[in-house]
Amino acid sequence: MEVDIPMLDLTESDEEEIHSFIQHDDEPMDADDQIGVGEDLEPAVKAKMLETEYKIQHSRYVAQKSFYGDDDEVTDEQKVEYQLIDGQGDDDKDYFDDNWEKIRSNTISILQTGKLLDQNVGQEEIRFLTFAVADIVNNGQSDSLTSRLRGVMDEYVPKIFDSTVEGENCDDLVDRVYRNWTDFKRKLDILSYLYMFLNGRIGVRGSRPIWPMGISCLIKLFEDKFTLLDKIAEKIIDLIDHERKTREIDFPKIKSLIIMFSNLRQYDSIFEPKFILATSKFYSIEAASKFEETDLPGYIAYSNMRIAEEANRVERYLNSSSKQKLYRTVHSKIVDDLCDQMIIKGADTLFEGNHIDDLKSFYDLLRDCKDGHNHLKNAFANYIKKVGQARVQDDSQDKTLVEALLQLKEKLDNVIAQCFDHNDKFIQAEKDAFSYFINTRPNKPAELIAKYMDTKMRAANKSYNDADFDKLMDRVILLFRFIQGKDVFEAFYKRDLAKRLLCGKSASVDAEKAMLAKLRSECGAGFTSKLEGMFRDMDVSKDTLQAFRTHVEKTHPINSAAEFNVNVLTMGSWPTYDTMEVVIPPQLNDLQTAFKDFYLSKNKGRQLIWQYNLASASMNSRFKNGTKELEVSMFQAFVLLLFNEKDQYTFKDIQNATKIESNELIRTMISLSASKTPILKRTKAEKQKISPDEIFTFNDDFTDKMHKIKISQVQMKETEREQQQTEEEVEQDRLYVIDANIVRIMKQHKNLNHTALMNELFTVLRFPARNQDVKKRIESLIEREYVARDDHDQQVYRYVA
Repeated sequence: MEVDIPMLDLTESDEEEIHSFIQHDDEPMDADDQIGVGEDLEPAVKAKMLETEYKIQHSRYVAQKSFYGDDDEVTDEQKVEYQLIDGQGDDDKDYFDDNWEKIRSNTISILQTGKLLDQNVGQEEIRFLTFAVADIVNNGQSDSLTSRLRGVMDEYVPKIFDSTVEGENCDDLVDRVYRNWTDFKRKLDILSYLYMFLNGRIGVRGSRPIWPMGISCLIKLFEDKFTLLDKIAEKIIDLIDHERKTREIDFPKIKSLIIMFSNLRQYDSIFEPKFILATSKFYSIEAASKFEETDLPGYIAYSNMRIAEEANRVERYLNSSSKQKLYRTVHSKIVDDLCDQMIIKGADTLFEGNHIDDLKSFYDLLRDCKDGHNHLKNAFANYIKKVGQARVQDDSQDKTLVEALLQLKEKLDNVIAQCFDHNDKFIQAEKDAFSYFINTRPNKPAELIAKYMDTKMRAANKSYNDADFDKLMDRVILLFRFIQGKDVFEAFYKRDLAKRLLCGKSASVDAEKAMLAKLRSECGAGFTSKLEGMFRDMDVSKDTLQAFRTHVEKTHPINSAAEFNVNVLTMGSWPTYDTMEVVIPPQLNDLQTAFKDFYLSKNKGRQLIWQYNLASASMNSRFKNGTKELEVSMFQAFVLLLFNEKDQYTFKDIQNATKIESNELIRTMISLSASKTPILKRTKAEKQKISPDEIFTFNDDFTDKMHKIKISQVQMKETEREQQQTEEEVEQDRLYVIDANIVRIMKQHKNLNHTALMNELFTVLRFPARNQDVKKRIESLIEREYVARDDHDQQVYRYVA
């Protein structure tokens, strides 16, 4: 009869089981999970093969018996084949007792010597012992076997560590425990092979495995010997400290002993606290020493190196549970405790030297330091204030102030981006610092920013392409945003813009309008309304001039060799200028009168005031060496036209003939006579002083290699009077703004106490105002009956309709 014999295949789960009871030194496990140790896989593979063989033979035997009956039809050959498996016979207890003695004696031999009792036994005997354990387990007697095995291990396992116990106070304590621990693991490997079926491979799954049983014996051994474990832990820590100092360590020994602490469940309670404390002491001393002997970049590098080393230590041989504790301990001693001192020691040096890599490392180092980034942020802000204020207060460097501040801003922005991860707190700190230092010198930075843009607008399309100039304007707007006296900027920008427009000095109208758009976006339409009105006047003036020329051609042509261009300016949009009554040369008088009559006929009720100090002229002048085209101011033109009548005049004669104001005429005469080859010769050599009787003679020998010659227009440079006038206009305008805002606020609230009025007023003003100045404006409004004091409370104001 053919019978299908059931077979047990070596499945993937079986393969996993080969390794499941083997604990390697580089893979520490919790004590509850650890079920075995081994130095290599060979015993495990043998054990698996033996187990599989047992399963196959046992399954075949069961199948045969189920088919043939008990022993009725089993041949002698078959009985011999399965004798090993069916060896227990009918009396299970006798079988257990008979085999236990042999198992016990070999177990003791393994625990004592690491070898079987009889070194000459063959492979069949080893298989017999292993299968005997398997049959006992399969027969339901695993508890009895476990109990007896525990008794043996309780007695003999502690003896493995005799040399450790005896050498508690010896210098070689670590070596002793390492040898004992290694011996213990090897012997349990062998026992795991012998008792592999008790380890839950087949039969009842509740049996205790060998490894936890052995660990349990060790735990009992050390229960009353915690001082011994303390000393072992301290010796291990000494070895780790030695590695920190010398980079030398017996890695397998340290790793193995730390795993021992984990298996004894004493890692968290004994080893780790001592290790963390020792680490704290080590770095407390070393960090202080290193901090004193190196600069900040060197200390940052040292800190990062040590933190990385300790992280690597966890990966190599410490329990992962120590990772965060160790990091916090090291970071605390190296970084946290010295955070303020590190910043004082060299943060400014890093900022000043633009040490990008060091600043990035420093920022990262302080990430886990309590308030570390706040301390660094404050140092960053203080550095900006210190450097910026020193630059702003140095009036000898006013000409380069704006460029220097732009470069400083660009440098600091780069630091924030590359080193501080675009941290919003650092960005705000930078803004606050700029706002602080740039206003420590009231009004001047606003004026200089306006002048800087005047210089750039005159050379926009010569020095920059459109994209670069747009970026420049954006950078200037960032500086402009920080100044409190934006009205000062507006006043000087307007005066310079007027000169650019009237003298044709603006390099790009598109750039001018783009700047106005940016100012409008920043401050609102009210801020740029007058500036935009200036551009409208220039456009309207072109149309008016064209209409005038057409009118003259159709009506009565004027007999004049001069070409005439006029810009009509709306007084409220343009800067105010001092008017000057002068004598107009006949060559220009007819044209001026004709235009005035034409304009007033088209614009009833208006008045024209001529601003000759803003005018310029281009004139041909004949010299002995040829004709030259001279570009001059209008006052220079008035003076030169006099020399068509005669070759020399005194200063007084020129003043009487032109009626030009004295200081203006002096600047004009100096500009015409001060060059190496002057157009007018002087009788005296003092450059900046002119006496009334000084004689000026036309220089017919004048020569220049250029045909078109620009004579320096001295009066177009901003004079001290213009400077003062602009500042006075700003102050006067501020009074009007304060008055208007007080009235608006009181009209809205009807009644308001003094403090509330002041608070609301300061939030809407675009310029800094002093309390005493505001109080004067309130008193002025009370006198003019816009506001009144409350009859019952003098601190309360009421709006007067």
